[in-house]
Amino acid sequence: MMQTLREDADRALVRTMPLGSSMRTNVLMLACALGCGAPSSKAPPSAPVPAATTPMARHDLLAIEVRDAIASGDRAAAQLAAAALAAVDVAPRAPRYDQKIAGMHAAATRVANATDISLALEFGELARTCANCHALFGGPTTVSVQAPPAPAPGAVRRMTRHAWALEQLWIGIVFNSEAPWLAGAEVLADPAVSSDELTPNKTTDVEIDALAASVQRIGRRAKVEYGPKPRAHLYGELLSTCARCHERTGGGARL
Repeated sequence: MMQTLREDADRALVRTMPLGSSMRTNVLMLACALGCGAPSSKAPPSAPVPAATTPMARHDLLAIEVRDAIASGDRAAAQLAAAALAAVDVAPRAPRYDQKIAGMHAAATRVANATDISLALEFGELARTCANCHALFGGPTTVSVQAPPAPAPGAVRRMTRHAWALEQLWIGIVFNSEAPWLAGAEVLADPAVSSDELTPNKTTDVEIDALAASVQRIGRRAKVEYGPKPRAHLYGELLSTCARCHERTGGGARL
C-alpha cells in the first residue's frame, strides 16, 4: 500500500514539472518501468503541446520536441520534428536575420538526416545556431531560475532532477544565460544514480553505472565550460548519454 502511494506521489511530482511533453512522458515511463515491473512500451498521456501562434514560437516548440525525443531515445520522433523545424516558413526580414534563420534551418536538416551516432551532437549544433541568433538580435541573457526539485531517494525523483537540469542547460545555451546553465550543471553533478536504483531487483549493470557516472562527469565539466560552441557540444554529449541510458533501462523508446 505504501509503495503504491509513493509511486502515485512520484507520478504526480513529474506531472507538475515544467518540462516538454516528451520529456515528461519519458520520466513517467521510467516511473512505470520501476514501479510496475517490466517496462511498458505504451507511454502515459502527456500534456498537450500549446499551439504556436508565430513562426518563432513554432521554432521553440519544435526544437524542444526534438530535444526531448533525443533524450528519450526516440530517433524517429526526433527526426520528424527536426524536419518540421527545418520547414517552418519565416517571412524575410533583414539580410543578417535571414542568414541566421537559414543557418538554423540547415542545422535542423542535418539533425533530420543524422545517423544514430551523430544525432545528439548535431542537435547541439542546432542549439548553437539558436544562441547565435538570439545574441545578435537581443535575445534575453538574464533568465530567472526556479529552485530544482528537492533531492530525495528513489530513481524517479532523481530523474526529475536530471530532467530539470537538462531544461536549464538548454535555456542557458539558447539564451546565452549563465544562471540556468550553472544551475543545471550543479544538479547534474549530483552523486551518480546507481544501477541498483534504476533497475531494482536485478543484478548490478556495469553499463548503466558507467552511463550514470558519465552524466555526473558532464555536470562537473559543464560548471567550467564557457562559450556557445563547447557548451553546445557538451549538451549533445549529454543527450546522447541520456538516450543510451533510457534505452538500457527501458525508460524510453529505442534510439
